[in-house]
Amino acid sequence: MRPMSTIRRWHFDQLRNALKTVFYIVQTGAKNDFTTYRENGDGWTAAEVIGHLLDCERLFLERARLTVTYDNPDLPFPDQDEEVIRGRYNERDLQAILADWQHVRDEYLAYLSTVPEDAWEREGRHPRVAPFSLNDQLFLICWHDTIHIEQITRILTEKKLAEEQGIMDKG
Repeated sequence: MRPMSTIRRWHFDQLRNALKTVFYIVQTGAKNDFTTYRENGDGWTAAEVIGHLLDCERLFLERARLTVTYDNPDLPFPDQDEEVIRGRYNERDLQAILADWQHVRDEYLAYLSTVPEDAWEREGRHPRVAPFSLNDQLFLICWHDTIHIEQITRILTEKKLAEEQGIMDKG
């Protein structure tokens, strides 16, 4: 078997590290902050963003399997807000969500590690980005993790901003 490409190996490392980063953020943050503060006051909470990452992990695994198995398949693109509402992530234990995400991430990486080299350029039909190869999908999930980790940290700063605003309002 041919060794994995360097860039693909880096992407796999990035996926493992992104998950570790979110685990660390959750470990060091105050539990209530993950369900209290919302992006811009009315967007998702940090818990909902983490739940979205879990939802997307399942989606990315399904897309990868479709792309490898079928010729130019239609790739699913569910409504993200509906998925988060259905997940009820603000009501669930954050550690359980993370454990689920870890499990699906491990399954995703295990699956991708078995994909033959010639399958990485196989394409699926994404409703917004076409053509969309398996390599593109791997890049997307890495990018997706990064933008949502930034979003989680930004949401958690809402507490600091609210405290500063409260001080400034009193003073």
